[in-house]
Amino acid sequence: MLIHARGRLMVELWSELLGLREVGLHEDFFDLGGHSLLAVQLGARIREAFRIDFPQQRLLEHRTIARLTSFIQETAQGAAPGEGSPLVIELNRGDPRRRPLFLLHPVGGTVFTYQALARLLDPSLPIYGVRARGLEAGELPAGNIEAMATLYLEAVRTRQPSGPYRLAGHSFGGVVAYEMAQQLVERREQVETLVLLDSPGPGQMPVGMGSQEEIQEYFQRMAPELFRKLFLSQDGQEEGALESLLPRSEVFLRVFQENASAMFAYAPRPYSGRLVFFHARERDAINPRHPELAWIPLAIEGVEVHVVPGNHVTMLAEPHVAELARKLRGVLAPRL
Repeated sequence: MLIHARGRLMVELWSELLGLREVGLHEDFFDLGGHSLLAVQLGARIREAFRIDFPQQRLLEHRTIARLTSFIQETAQGAAPGEGSPLVIELNRGDPRRRPLFLLHPVGGTVFTYQALARLLDPSLPIYGVRARGLEAGELPAGNIEAMATLYLEAVRTRQPSGPYRLAGHSFGGVVAYEMAQQLVERREQVETLVLLDSPGPGQMPVGMGSQEEIQEYFQRMAPELFRKLFLSQDGQEEGALESLLPRSEVFLRVFQENASAMFAYAPRPYSGRLVFFHARERDAINPRHPELAWIPLAIEGVEVHVVPGNHVTMLAEPHVAELARKLRGVLAPRL
């Protein structure tokens, strides 16, 4: 009875947010027209309606009403739903017999930006996103890049206890993936694939964010646009949807500042392996023109460079992400 009541309430929430008269219990939220901003709104309504602590990024794993109500029931009963670290988000279940791909979060800390990419890669490939610590209640940011890498490796091992590992990350996420690969090699673990998606290297940090004061000023001045970038919302969204995020701006500011500062302070050591670098074709005044050049001297076995359409942000959004996914499939294919 209680489960049915939760299910009916969830149907009402979905119908209202998605503007649909009927919603099936096993239909995917994102297939029905849901997107990242609506996911944030849904997360807030779930917390209010069910009075539970609901990490909004869990919607990426529990995309149907049936799975979501089951998750909420277990949470309300004090159970620990699912397995693994709360930092690891399942983006594509895939075939558990296959070696997974781990995508490390960009500077904003969320993994919503990887939705489109995960959907366009091999459906049988397990894909996990690793979010930042500090986004949910009671969490503190991890600190420097080395500490983040250690923490994230512990989280990754809850899904894949031993190597070989496949690591990738966009921008800041690529820098963290690089340090994770370093630590794995030091522990005599095998790194099969290391992919950096337009990640700035040493001496190439974005213009206008060289100090804590500049980072905070930049974030506050650009907050609405940053939210669009961090969540890759669709064009033409109502401003009300974007404004619903602004009460959480202090949370994002803290994570954004911590991550940006950590990236500025990081001094990468030479990496004994090979890395793959994806370079966005369109460049802007903020990001370096040739970020791959900073990594070439560091990768002892070389850097494989691929140029993809779009800019630093839109390379992960439609329509450009399709070409990125195609080329990334090619990188992963020989190692399947």
